[in-house]
Amino acid sequence: YGRAWPTESIGKINCTGTTDALLESELFGHVRGAFTGAVEDTAGIVESYDVVCLDELGDASARFQAAILRFVEYRQYIKVGYPKVLRWEGRGIVASTNKVSGVRDDLRYRFREVVIPPLRERVADIAKIIAHFAPKLGVDSATPRFLIWSARHLWPGNVRELLGRIEEASAGSGVLDAPAHIPAPVFREKRPYFDSLRAELRKVKGDR
Repeated sequence: YGRAWPTESIGKINCTGTTDALLESELFGHVRGAFTGAVEDTAGIVESYDVVCLDELGDASARFQAAILRFVEYRQYIKVGYPKVLRWEGRGIVASTNKVSGVRDDLRYRFREVVIPPLRERVADIAKIIAHFAPKLGVDSATPRFLIWSARHLWPGNVRELLGRIEEASAGSGVLDAPAHIPAPVFREKRPYFDSLRAELRKVKGDR
């Protein structure tokens, strides 16, 4: 709901496997004495961040989704245990790995749907992701073998799998390389993205 700009802070809440009460407390905040263990006033994500990201909203209960619908529709919320209605001036994002399955229609229509293809369908983005995260994790180079492998790999784990490869390199030699053993099913035919991959990876210090 709305567009998140690069300068805005984003607060994320995962709606999977969490009770409605905990979700509402984390999202909207609570006041002292609202429930057992609430020893002080606590600000929620909506107060602390410019953008609210609801991850896997389809896994949330119908009751919580109804609360989110009112929150999005009227841009108002109530802290747990607080008697007054508060105004929300931020922006919202709903993220789901399974499109919008489980999200009630009247809530889903309040958001503009943007489908992000899996990583295997946007190979040109691989090097940009590496160039962004690798220096932060202490990885300063990538081998030509990794260049070829990364363009052929199917990346079943999407970006999380790629970040895992970068983290492995940071814990080891600091050089991104293809795994020593590559199962045959994860390869495709030659892909035409090697030049763009190499150009982006030059941004990683010491590329070789």
